[in-house]
Amino acid sequence: MATLAPRSEFVTGTMPTVLDLNTDIWLAVSLLLPVDDLARLQATCRHLRAVLSLDYVWRAVLKDIRTVVADPDDAPHALSSSELQHRAMRAARIERYWGQPAVVVAQSSIRTMHISTGHTVSTIIEARLVKGGQWIVLLSEEGALCLRSTQGREWRAEELSFASPDDSGVEMTLSLSAGTRKETLVLLRRSSWDAAGPGSPSTTIAIYLVETNVPEPRFRLLTKVTRHHSRAYENSVVAEGSLWAFGWAQNGRQLLSVKNILWSQDDVEKEVLLDIGEPIHVCSKPFHPEGDTDALIQASLSLLSETQVLVTSCYKCSCYEIPPLQVVPPGQQAPIIRQEPLWTTSYQDKYNYPPMGPVCWDAVSGRHEGRLAMLTGTTLRFYTPAPEPSMTSSWIRTYSPALMEARPALSDRRVLWSAGRRLFVCTFPMPPGGERGWLRLGAQAEAEEVHVASVALPRMAVDGKIVDLSWDEAAGRLCLLVLSPALRSLGITIVDTPAL
Repeated sequence: MATLAPRSEFVTGTMPTVLDLNTDIWLAVSLLLPVDDLARLQATCRHLRAVLSLDYVWRAVLKDIRTVVADPDDAPHALSSSELQHRAMRAARIERYWGQPAVVVAQSSIRTMHISTGHTVSTIIEARLVKGGQWIVLLSEEGALCLRSTQGREWRAEELSFASPDDSGVEMTLSLSAGTRKETLVLLRRSSWDAAGPGSPSTTIAIYLVETNVPEPRFRLLTKVTRHHSRAYENSVVAEGSLWAFGWAQNGRQLLSVKNILWSQDDVEKEVLLDIGEPIHVCSKPFHPEGDTDALIQASLSLLSETQVLVTSCYKCSCYEIPPLQVVPPGQQAPIIRQEPLWTTSYQDKYNYPPMGPVCWDAVSGRHEGRLAMLTGTTLRFYTPAPEPSMTSSWIRTYSPALMEARPALSDRRVLWSAGRRLFVCTFPMPPGGERGWLRLGAQAEAEEVHVASVALPRMAVDGKIVDLSWDEAAGRLCLLVLSPALRSLGITIVDTPAL
């Protein structure tokens, strides 16, 4: 506790000030202040700058912020005081800027990058930010991958092992690996009808690790397989943490295969094959010429840990236990295990393969700890895994899947989408237990409500249709892939959160 000055000092007029408070009092006060107030106090004098620059202060701040915004980077205990403060202040700046009633982007926050592809690469169809926002993964229509710096440097890597001259559609998703250091995983899938194959319809899947912390950034192929099934084009694939999963319909059953990612040639492949019972989504339109009416899964998969998977469609969300993976002898199929959901809920909405928020396995617990956002149509839903699984929802009045130009981009804090060449951002309500993080960030929106704002860009900043968009919450960076009809060319527009 602080001690008052002797009575004689009051008599002589030397009154104590806040600067006379003991350091432990200031440290206790720092636990109650938003990031902006801490920064203002630091600027008042050298004494407060020294006290409020201690590791203790900013480690506590970042710990509170992580209850609202997940940070996939290194744990706070591994960071210096200056880096802790930098990340906390950046998170508060991102919250203040993108949480405004109307976001007005200045020209100084925008950079445009022209895509000049080589002879091995054709039209780019997707552009996604790598964790940290310093690199972009570009996917061409024939399946070639390119890695490009957001700082405008030339191509640094091309990966052609998945490229094919046929015109079958290729899709890409990015996720994070497990462990203390989260690396970006790139999952590619191509569905095709192979008349000569054992199952006719097939899906080819490739998983790459994006290595940017090496002298020559590159893609490293981890897994490439082809799965045959009874219906083409309708299946779900995901790679997260240390696992990947493939779900498909087979003879009236919904099958879900979960395998380990092979990080090296010495790793042994393991698998578990689940029959998850009732169809996740029913579609009566036959695809097969003979009228195959197998139910389609049309659901998004989220691997919450090595022991749980979430299956989400436009009308149902279910969590299943993943039994221990087993080694399967070559040439044999893993035994099918019938699995009932640990938890399930039903609703009505419109979006097949709902866009999901990012999954990030905690380095200590090995599971996704926070809530998981999903956009199932006109409704935002939030799955909370602990202490008991639960789901809450919020209706977005201004969102229309029919007008959407590109697949929405979700973080654990907000969702961004485009419609009619306009951008919108929706900031999520406060998560359970996020009161201290909410205070630290100085969040402006009402705690229990979603907050939707238009994003006003400078005139001609986006001169065309937004083909794809990607958002990195930790960096506060938005990446837009724009098709200009006038120039008949593709370009990348980077929108950054302004500096302090």
